[in-house]
Parts: sequence; C-alpha cells; structure tokens
Amino acid sequence: MLKFEERLLPIFNLISKFSGAILMFSGYLLCANEKWLVAPLENFKNEYLSELWLSFSLSISITLNYFLRELYSVLKNNFNDWRTKKKMEKDEKIKQEKELNILVKRLGSLNCDELIWITYCVHYNYQTISASSTNGIANSLCSKNILNGGLGNVMSIPYTIPDKLWNYLQK
Repeated sequence: MLKFEERLLPIFNLISKFSGAILMFSGYLLCANEKWLVAPLENFKNEYLSELWLSFSLSISITLNYFLRELYSVLKNNFNDWRTKKKMEKDEKIKQEKELNILVKRLGSLNCDELIWITYCVHYNYQTISASSTNGIANSLCSKNILNGGLGNVMSIPYTIPDKLWNYLQK
C-alpha cells in the first residue's frame, strides 16, 4: 500500500502546475496599468484586489515549494549517485589491495628456482619473459597467479608478471 505522501503527490504536482498559471495571471493583473487592461479585467482588478494579492502570494509559495522540492530530489539523486560511485571505488581499491597482499604472501612461499625467475625479471626489468609451454617453473608461477601466460607456440609462450605485482616489485 502506498504511503499517504505518495498518494497525494500527483495532486500536489497538479496544484503546483496550476499555481504557476495563477501566479502569472494574478501577477499580470496586479502589475498592469490601466492602458494594458481591457475594461472587464480592469473592473475585475479593482473589485478583487485583495483576492488577487492573496492568490499571487499563495501561488508564489506553492510554485516555489514545487521548484525547491524538485531541486532537492535532483540534488539528492546526484549525491546518492556520487556516494555510491565513491563507495564502489573504495571497495574496488580494497579488493585490489587484498589481491596484492595475497600475491605478496605467495612470493614469500616460492621455491629457489621460482625466486630466481622473478629476481631475474626484476633485475633486468623484464615484465614479460618467454619460455616453452612445458616449462615447469613458468607453469608453477602461473598456477600461483604470479605469472600470466600469453598466446604463442609450443616452443615460446610469453609469460607476464601482472601489473599490480610488477609495480610492487619495482619499489
């Protein structure tokens, strides 16, 4: 079931739209001098001057309320979108840090041959190194996600250290 405010919202929107028209009409009648008005409107203005001022002020408040409510909803939606985006960016950064920490822990558990491969790459500044597809050390490092295997032939496949790990090793 709809909330009370949600049921009344279409009525308020309709009143707000009509109040804009009433605002313009009553404002015209109040501001117009005798040269601009035809006789029936001039008589109407003279006879209902206090009611015109009342409708003018009420229309201003209703129209202003409508515009401020719309402005608030737009700003609220933009703020919520911004906040959601920032939260997603923060979550993604935390996820990447966790992944990097896992890779760094895996570096500590490498055997001597695997450590020599990684040391060789860092020393000579090779992020990518080629080896055969049957190379046990390369396959072992790939299974630990320390290397990524690329496309090549049986004799030479490029193995690359992932960027996040490479940047860490360069420090």
